[in-house]
Amino acid sequence: MIEHKQKILLLTHYFHPHLGGIETVSKLLAEKFSTTGNEVIVVTWTKNNAEENLPYTVARKPSLSSLIKHFLWADVIVENNPCLRLSWPGFIIRKHNIVILQTWLNHNSKKATIQQRLKLKKLALANQVVAISDAIRKTIWPPAMVIHNPFDEAVFNTADTSADRNCSFVFVGRLVSDKGTEIAIKAIEKLISSLPQQFAHQKPLLTIIGDGPERKKLHEFVLKLHLEEYVNFTGALNSVQVAQELKRHKYLLVPSVWEEPFGIVVLEGIACGCIPIVSDSGGLPEATGDAGIVFEKNNAASLFNTICTIENDLSLQQKIKQAAMAHLQLHATGKIANDYLQLIQKIKTAS
Repeated sequence: MIEHKQKILLLTHYFHPHLGGIETVSKLLAEKFSTTGNEVIVVTWTKNNAEENLPYTVARKPSLSSLIKHFLWADVIVENNPCLRLSWPGFIIRKHNIVILQTWLNHNSKKATIQQRLKLKKLALANQVVAISDAIRKTIWPPAMVIHNPFDEAVFNTADTSADRNCSFVFVGRLVSDKGTEIAIKAIEKLISSLPQQFAHQKPLLTIIGDGPERKKLHEFVLKLHLEEYVNFTGALNSVQVAQELKRHKYLLVPSVWEEPFGIVVLEGIACGCIPIVSDSGGLPEATGDAGIVFEKNNAASLFNTICTIENDLSLQQKIKQAAMAHLQLHATGKIANDYLQLIQKIKTAS
């Protein structure tokens, strides 16, 4: 662990109690940075009316004067995804800074808005740009270094897990078309019709966790296919409840049709003992590594065939499960936080 303690200003547009991947990573890094002896201030636009008892300071909806004050205080700025409304003082108050690319940017300079061009300017001025996947790096900022995202080991683990996973398939995510939930439903319908002796007795066969604008449409699609006995919608759940559900299921389906930047949900599923079956979309294969299996995105037939392959190959299942521990260790919060602390020290030493 790094011995040199720093004053770290962590900028994140959204933060706890708001739910999402960037919020989760920001919270995990802030906690680990502070518990390793660094002073940490998180600056965010997210409100929270509840009382907070945290080992670091959270400055919510900062005024102009307080934002400038925080920049003057810091040794280093860690910007968890470009957020100009919080990071603009960095154009004037030059400090050591790292910008983390958590998602895609419009990097076409001919079509970019003024805001997008300013974000690209921020990347050019940063001491180091970090991409959360090689897919992001290649597309957005090739000189970036890659540090994958961590997951919350305190919540997502195999503690209190029943050896009998009596549920087969689970989907976790916002119910929007980009997430490919309909593809998962189509694959389930094909499993029941093609392999009735193997799957038709399992009710429900697919658990869908999450909410969003496509929920009604997906319900109607399930009814149209006469799958109401086989598909269960839980609605939105908190992280503890999600972990409990993951521990009951054998396979995690991640059928995204858009280019996912990374995919923390994959790590969460692996940590809870699931075998992830993910589309070959963006950073999902990186999040999965050898601890899961990949199918062709936007292709229900490919998902069906992949499910059949893994379900009927016990040696492949065992090989995937054996790869899980080493893969999770690469994404442990302590390991990822230390990668950033080493990077901070390298930047400061080089200046």
